[in-house]
Amino acid sequence: MININTETQSIVRLDPYWDAYFRWPADYFPFNLPACSVEKHQYDLDTKNEATVTWDISYNLELECGLVSAEKHLLHVMQPRKGDTGGHFLVTHLLTEDQLSGPVGLTFTWAFYIPMPAYMPKHPMGIIQLDPQELKGKNTVITIRDTRPKN
Repeated sequence: MININTETQSIVRLDPYWDAYFRWPADYFPFNLPACSVEKHQYDLDTKNEATVTWDISYNLELECGLVSAEKHLLHVMQPRKGDTGGHFLVTHLLTEDQLSGPVGLTFTWAFYIPMPAYMPKHPMGIIQLDPQELKGKNTVITIRDTRPKN
């Protein structure tokens, strides 16, 4: 069992891109986007009524990821980060029992990096909705690796 500390508190607002996402099936993993590969792995937690989602993502990849409730509420957002080429960073979000009352969507949006997130140009790509029973008591790790050719 793994006990994980989470980095961010939940935000709740309507997802402005809800109607623009392609709907990908829950078994879509693993898959490739034009600049990266995306995989999902799960590990047991010490608690059975909550869940965590950990984004393990390459630096310099212009991708914003989020967690969205079935009611279209954006629960968490993971912004792109600049860093050492070939490196990666982790962001972990806690999902409470209340947030696991319905499907939880994992969203993928191209976000062309500028240092002011509110002004970042974005293009929504897709959402994968997962059943809350698949998430409860688990740390779901979404690994996103840059697959662009290195100079």
